[in-house]
Amino acid sequence: MIELADGVNWLGTREQGLYSLNGQRVSRFVGELPDKKVNALLSLNGRDLWIGTDKGLVHWDGRGLSRASSSQALQNVEIVTMARDRESKRLDRELERPGAR
Repeated sequence: MIELADGVNWLGTREQGLYSLNGQRVSRFVGELPDKKVNALLSLNGRDLWIGTDKGLVHWDGRGLSRASSSQALQNVEIVTMARDRESKRLDRELERPGAR
């Protein structure tokens, strides 16, 4: 579970996808995810959210969810944990960089 700067809490589950909890409103995201098993949640700046699943990485930009990479090779990578470096570099740029793993 993670809370973003706007006060919205996000909860990833093993079998039910992703939930956002905003006051009294609960929203569930399943169809927008490549897999309903959410393994990791990370925010780099308090406004965006990175979601790691068994079938790739998804990004919430405050308006909607999108796949973090257009590379076919990276779309089915199992993301089990995420971390940020001291500079809070964006993960999608690191993933798209030639030679990045």
